[in-house]
Amino acid sequence: MNTLDIKEAKAITLRYLIQTQGRVRGTQAYVNEEKNIFDYHGLAWSLGKECFPYFCEIYLHNLLFDYSGGKVPLSQRHFEIWDEIQDNILNHNNTKNCYIFPRSFGKTTTITTAVVIWSALYCLHPFNVIDSATSQQAENFISTIKMQLEDNQYIKNSFGEIINKDLKFNASEIELDIKPQRSKILCVSSTSGVRGINYGSYRVGLLVLDDAQERNQIKGEDARADLVNRIETGLLETLENSNNHVIAVGTVQFHKDVYDTFDKHPLWISKKEKCILLDDIDDYFENNIHWQKVRKLLKQKDSNPYALADAKDYYYDNQDEMNFPTIWEKKYDRFELAGKYFANPVAFKQEYQSDIDNLGERRIKGGCSTNTKDEIESRVFIKTILSVDPASTTSKKSDYSAFCVLSEEENTHLKFARKCIIDKLEFEDYLNKVIELLLEYPEINTVSIEKQTYSGADRKFLQERISNHPLLKNRDINFINENRTRNKGSRIEAIIPEINLSRVIFNADDTDAIEQIESFAGVDYTPHDDMIDCLADALENITTIKPPLQKLKLYRLSDFGF
Repeated sequence: MNTLDIKEAKAITLRYLIQTQGRVRGTQAYVNEEKNIFDYHGLAWSLGKECFPYFCEIYLHNLLFDYSGGKVPLSQRHFEIWDEIQDNILNHNNTKNCYIFPRSFGKTTTITTAVVIWSALYCLHPFNVIDSATSQQAENFISTIKMQLEDNQYIKNSFGEIINKDLKFNASEIELDIKPQRSKILCVSSTSGVRGINYGSYRVGLLVLDDAQERNQIKGEDARADLVNRIETGLLETLENSNNHVIAVGTVQFHKDVYDTFDKHPLWISKKEKCILLDDIDDYFENNIHWQKVRKLLKQKDSNPYALADAKDYYYDNQDEMNFPTIWEKKYDRFELAGKYFANPVAFKQEYQSDIDNLGERRIKGGCSTNTKDEIESRVFIKTILSVDPASTTSKKSDYSAFCVLSEEENTHLKFARKCIIDKLEFEDYLNKVIELLLEYPEINTVSIEKQTYSGADRKFLQERISNHPLLKNRDINFINENRTRNKGSRIEAIIPEINLSRVIFNADDTDAIEQIESFAGVDYTPHDDMIDCLADALENITTIKPPLQKLKLYRLSDFGF
């Protein structure tokens, strides 16, 4: 159990007293109050009000610190941020701070949850609001805060009975009985259109925007502008006039999204942090011979089933030459970070380096891995799918119709794009192409067709043709004909690592389709993404289909000498 014993709590208290008051005064204050440090409104309570890091170490120890061996110690940067927040809330009015952090930095627990509880318990602000992207995230915040307030003996001892059954204590809001006052924590979603909220005579004093945007909410420029406007004209207009503090904490995803906007805003103070503390990680990984060796090993999974283990062994054998600094030394695994970079450098730089300047950069690094058609067809496959992304027009500027025959190999489970085609086809020619591919690849037992273009009419025509075709009518072919509702950019970005790490092998003859895949630079920067979108559908669906049942072969008894 992660428990802070009283002896350790007293040692932490003495350390902070000396740090904040000097050795003589701090030691004397400790000696005078040693027997009742954690009593109601005692020494710990007073010190916690003036020292946010101390409050976190004592009153949120089970959330933020490790006394059982299961948590990673916080970084120095976490303590520096606490000092900055403490200074702003205690000494300055109307501050707006934007913290842009890498993934897995512990933003929610170390900043949002901690500062809101601190503010509410001491009534530094009677009305505290957390804004997140969705209502589910908002409820998760409240759930975490409830656990800290209900089950924390140090808080109960120092603050008394703050939970009053007559006050609100539900999935979206918490009222605390901080005698002689009361305070409130409210969690809302960015899409809720909050306006004019208040708590009695109080307007919002502390507003924390924590991951206030989801990727699918801001996939277009208009959507990004709408969300920023909703926050600026909604939530920011609910603030107290004379004393308010706003903290935006999250990860930047696009130009002109919420965090990029506040990062560049003249009235905000912004701190943008990188995970890997190097000026140019592209140059580092491309020119470090050891990391390049690891990259080559990771791309050999086609021929070497032990490629991942070999890559890890090589890393541990050469770790000193492959070390690089990170913002949280004890948290981030360098091998894992490098693997994520190799899989999708552009996405890695956005998520871990807070760098969106390369969003229009090509995602496929080093090109698609290819084999000859003969070499691919010599493999043994366990299941095969045909994915189709049809286009309704054939004008010069229209999309292409895309076709992908994708198979999974029996032994390695690698995926082979046996045939990839992009073409401008009229409806009849498009149907003919599907029939042609079904005949050429008799293993196809599933056909996935994007429904939006023809609303399912093409599927009906194809099923009719198949039922009347002498070579196809007895084939057991399943059709998936659905609208692809998941955000296209997210679907495509999810398969970039599969291509970059050579987990998908392409037919070298399919040059036009491969060229279009390799040109992908994000949906907002790519003129035609039909082929990679079709491939994404094939990769997603092949994981769900079952291998066809093997037909029983009958033998005559005479074959065995009976």
